[in-house]
Amino acid sequence: MGMKETLTQLEDKIQNTPQNPGIYIYKDINGKVLYVGKAKNLHKRVLQYFSRSVSHSPRIEQMITKIHDLEYHIVDTELEALVLEANLIKKYKPKYNVLMKDDKSYTWIKITTKEEYPRILRVRDQDKRDDGNTYFGPYPDSRTVYTILKLLRKIFPFRTCDYEISEVEAIKKSRLCLYYHLGLCPGPCDHLIERLAYRKEIFHIISFLKGENRGIITEYRQQMQDYSQNMEYEKAAAVRDTIYAILYITQKISIGTNIDEHMLEKQRGFTIKKGLGELFEAVKANGDHQFRMECYDISNIQGTNPVGAMVVFEQGVAKKSDYRKFKIRNMHTPNDFAMMSEMLERRFAYLNKDDVKDESFRSIPDLIIIDGGKGQLSTAYEILKSFHLTIPIIGLAKREELIFFPENPTPLRLKRDSPALYLIQRIRDEAHRFGITFHRNLRSKASLTSPLDLIEGIGPKTKEKLLKKYKTFERIQQQTDSILLEDLNKRQLMELRNYTH
Repeated sequence: MGMKETLTQLEDKIQNTPQNPGIYIYKDINGKVLYVGKAKNLHKRVLQYFSRSVSHSPRIEQMITKIHDLEYHIVDTELEALVLEANLIKKYKPKYNVLMKDDKSYTWIKITTKEEYPRILRVRDQDKRDDGNTYFGPYPDSRTVYTILKLLRKIFPFRTCDYEISEVEAIKKSRLCLYYHLGLCPGPCDHLIERLAYRKEIFHIISFLKGENRGIITEYRQQMQDYSQNMEYEKAAAVRDTIYAILYITQKISIGTNIDEHMLEKQRGFTIKKGLGELFEAVKANGDHQFRMECYDISNIQGTNPVGAMVVFEQGVAKKSDYRKFKIRNMHTPNDFAMMSEMLERRFAYLNKDDVKDESFRSIPDLIIIDGGKGQLSTAYEILKSFHLTIPIIGLAKREELIFFPENPTPLRLKRDSPALYLIQRIRDEAHRFGITFHRNLRSKASLTSPLDLIEGIGPKTKEKLLKKYKTFERIQQQTDSILLEDLNKRQLMELRNYTH
């Protein structure tokens, strides 16, 4: 079958593929599985196979000509997609998948907690022992573990060497290893970190791998705000990226190594149905129709490029086509309450208009979730009242995961393993991820443009040097001539002053 005929048959399925993480399966005319792949965004990934602007290897080009049917399965996270992909490749052994078709064992993360200075290692099934150490997994292949440990090590450096390190006596080495100089090992072999301090970092890692990361994230957010208030924006941005990395590596993996696509659908449907049922009861909501939840979050560092995020779940599943972003217009200081007010005013103003073409903004949510506690919830509730809306609304406090209700001082504490809590956490974390990504993109774009680009005689290198030193064009303007002459010549300084006056 040629590509033109194949595209004609597959067009509807391709266009309706959701923008969620998951796996996709290509089949031939006889229903045989040709290829299994994973994607962060199923819609974009599937489209790439049929785009004339994308070049493929001869192997994939040959496969595309044989595609007769497409099947996909949504998961919650990228890591779950990786696990399910590996499971299905092992199950079907597709002709056009070149990796993971063998029967080699799964990989585990081993933390040698019995040692004074624990190491973190990758081991196979056959090396996993009931030896009193701590294990996490299993993961389908070493790529997953490598990604997790690489990210973890940047946040909390740890050792991997096989030296027997004693708290009493340091190892006499001619020089410290490369990992120490790269900031990936704290140097316990030379007693550059105390035993208890090192073990504390290791137990942070254990907490993250268990998904118990909320308290640490709260601490990092406070640290980020402290850096911002001291105008240390590069440090604040680094902490923000650390938060994003933590959220990524602690994504909950609910897919076991023996789960296939059919078992996944049953498991997913049961979990979502149970979670929605608990949620309806908790918030006294009506679940007789396509239940729509909207969650709102604010992302900003010291008022720079503040943004709002709106994410949408319907029947417990992300509906990414309805996600919306808001550039905060009126705030130049980090006032989350005022920013939340602006975002919600702009969003719900659409409900009072008759000519709104945006389908997402035309839709009325069945439940609103605010990322925050009493203060943020009260602010949002006042906006709803100003529009005479009676939509159920709750706030989810970060530290203890308490659910707050308007005009009710007593929060609801759901059990840690509650499907309803897990559902609310998923949409809250998705709002946070969506907002941080938008905020990061805006900051990146802002760093590429500056009034310095318009000043004659100031080139890219000088611009980069000035912005690195003074952070913003406004701070450059505030410097005295004598200070600026350390980086500019007299002609450049004259052009700068002529531009600003």
